[in-house]
Amino acid sequence: MIIVLLVIGLVLTLQFTLSYISEVCWITLSHSRVGGVLQPYERVFKVWNTRVIELEVEDYRRTIIDYYLMARDSILRNRLEDASVELALALTLMLKAKGVDEPMALRILDIVRRMD
Repeated sequence: MIIVLLVIGLVLTLQFTLSYISEVCWITLSHSRVGGVLQPYERVFKVWNTRVIELEVEDYRRTIIDYYLMARDSILRNRLEDASVELALALTLMLKAKGVDEPMALRILDIVRRMD
């Protein structure tokens, strides 16, 4: 029974592909002051990045600020998993507001990887 559940979990995990935008956002976050603190939540962060790509918002500026403030509050209250979700949303929306799509995110990743 346990083996069946593990196999099902593995199949479901492999079916979900992360986006290039999520990689760009993670690299950005990992080079920030909270990158080390949120390292255990990298998978959660990337999954939410990928989910929010399809999200359409009316006012990017207001939404990004709101998610940033919620993330700051979550970090201060030591709710780090919540903070990783909120930062994922804010960073992805910033890229979307600037018109970054998957092909452009791939080009950004190539440039960043050459710099590291």
